[in-house]
This record gives sequence, C-alpha cells and structure tokens, in this order.
Amino acid sequence: MRPRQLVVGVLLLITGLQLGAAPVDSLAPAEIERRNAAAAFVQTQELTLQMLRAECGTLMPAESPRVVSIARAWFDRNKDDIVSARVWLDQYLAHAKSISAEQYQRESGALLKALSNGIIANAKIHFHRQPPTAEGCANALRAYSAPAFDVQNVGNNAGYAQFAEFGKTLRTVREAADYAVPPQINTQFQENVPFQPFASLEAASAARERGDQPMMRTLYTRLAEHGEGTAAHAMGLSYLTADPVSRDYVLAYRWFAAAWSLGNLEGLNALGVLLRDGVGLPANTRLAYGAFLLAQQGARDQAAFDRSQRNAQGMLARISDADRTALACMTIKAFDAALQTPDTAQPLVPGTPIHRGQRTLGQIVPALASAQPGACP
Repeated sequence: MRPRQLVVGVLLLITGLQLGAAPVDSLAPAEIERRNAAAAFVQTQELTLQMLRAECGTLMPAESPRVVSIARAWFDRNKDDIVSARVWLDQYLAHAKSISAEQYQRESGALLKALSNGIIANAKIHFHRQPPTAEGCANALRAYSAPAFDVQNVGNNAGYAQFAEFGKTLRTVREAADYAVPPQINTQFQENVPFQPFASLEAASAARERGDQPMMRTLYTRLAEHGEGTAAHAMGLSYLTADPVSRDYVLAYRWFAAAWSLGNLEGLNALGVLLRDGVGLPANTRLAYGAFLLAQQGARDQAAFDRSQRNAQGMLARISDADRTALACMTIKAFDAALQTPDTAQPLVPGTPIHRGQRTLGQIVPALASAQPGACP
C-alpha cells in the first residue's frame, strides 16, 4: 500500500518500539502520572519544533537563522531531559504491553492523542488559527531560542512556575540508581522527520468554520500539493457537502482519489462511499467493498476503523463469492488502477508510489484471505 504520512511520528521518534523491561510496578500511581505529564510536555515541545520546521522552513527570510538550526540547538541544550522522557515512555509502554496488547494500544493511543492535542494547542497559541507567516514563525521560534525557557529553567519565569515540576521529575528519572538508556532508544536529533503542518490545517479549519470557502480551499490545496493527504480528503468533503449550486461530485471523487494517492485511507473510504452509492460515477459494489476493507485494515484510529467496518458490513448482502475471489486476487496496483476514472487521469496533486504493489488484497485483508487459495490465475 501507499506509505501513510505521519500524523504524529512520535512513537518512532521516541523509541525504536522494541520495548524492553519496565520497572513501573514499583511506582505509585501519582508518580507515574507525574512522569507521564513531564515526558508528554517535553515531547510536545520537541514535536512542536518539528511542526514549525514543516510550517516555517520556506517562510523565514534567507538571513534568518534556519528553523532546523534553532531546533538542533534546543535539542542539544535539553538533550538530557529529552532522552529521560524517551526512556520513561519506553518503560511505560513496555509495561502496558506486558499486561496485554489491548492495554498497549490504549496507552499508546492516549499518548498520541495527548501529543497531537498539545501540538495543536501550541499551533493555536503561535498562529491564532491564521495561516503561518514569517513574522509569526519568528515569534514562535523566539521561545525555543532562549535558554531561559528550556525544560530545567522554564519554571523560573513569571507565570510558568507550574512547569518547574516537569524538570524535577525528569531529573528524578535519570538520577535513579538503575537508570540506563537502552540501545533501542533514539538519542539523536532528528532533522528530517515527516510531520503534519498542524498550524496550516488549523487555519484551514478556522476558515471552514467561519464560512470562508475560498481561503479554506486555497490552504487545503496548497497543503495537498505539498503531500498532505488530510488536506486532499478535506477538499473532497468540501465539494461533496457544498451547497447545491457549488456541489461537484466529480471533483469530490478526484480529491478523494488524490487523498488516497497520498496514503490517506479516509480518502479511500470516501471513494468507497461514492462507488457504493453511484455518486458522480456508475456504482461499483465490488470496488466499494474492497475500498472499505482496505481502509479498515489500515485504519489509524478507532473512529476510522469503525466507520470503514460499518460500511463494509453494510454491503455483505450485496457481495457474491465471485466478488470476494476477484478482490482477493487483485493486486494493490490493479486495485488502484481500477479506482481511476477518466477524470483522475490528470491527478490534482503528485501522489506517492505504491509500496509492494504486487501483493494481493487476499494477502493483506484477513476477510478476503479464504477467498483466494487456488482460485487466482
């Protein structure tokens, strides 16, 4: 399938996900909560810098310090706290995994959500839900350039006393007698982590909420042109749900296809809906069912999984054994080609290559696995 752009690439940034032993059982719940809060604070700051790199890299004047230079300097000054946070989160997630796979999924999902919410909150503070500008970027980066606002110092500033606890907690983590940095922990500055432009997405959402369709579409189009599948999906929705005068089902399909071409599986689920209902093109129940199953298989959160699962289950009575076999034998490349229409022959945005496109849906989707043995040519 197409590689999906990271919404929050935090788990790979924090740890290699090899999850070693975790001495979490001996800690009081209040201490675990303090460590989680401190680690989340540090990771949110680091990931906000990654967001600023994505947003501001081409906006800053040539003579200004490069965003990556500011981020690297911040990392170097705060490295002990950053690594301590990563070590703790590795231990905490390992502990959750030792309890059950469900516990691990729950805890890692909560972490991702907390970090995502934290980055979005920072984006709102820095840019006030407006499109990022060079001036806004300079103001946002100023705090990261000042050692007075580093993790161990931030609590000394007026109005920031509550943040002093984070530095103390992380210092406690690394001063423990059994503290060690396992080999799977990434201890280096990450310069080229793919990251979502949260500030621009928030500005586009704000434009949508106030009914500024031209601004919303300008921002989403610009983001999609730079590889943001979420923005392409939002563009599809804007044409699908517009008022009757400006509604355009063909453009909706093209934008959802663009989202899928960028690895956005919500776009694939939306293609399935249009194919199921014959909106903007002839209905194709077989392809629609395949789109729902594939979107369900790659869903990144529970809501997306539930949505595509409901859509797939709602079609069961309309899917024949021949449909199942045909889908099971289809390669990903062939399935992608079948989704294309004359209108999508000229893509709206450059897509990403399909990874291992010769695999069949039967090899990827458990629901189709039993339909293909001996039946494929």
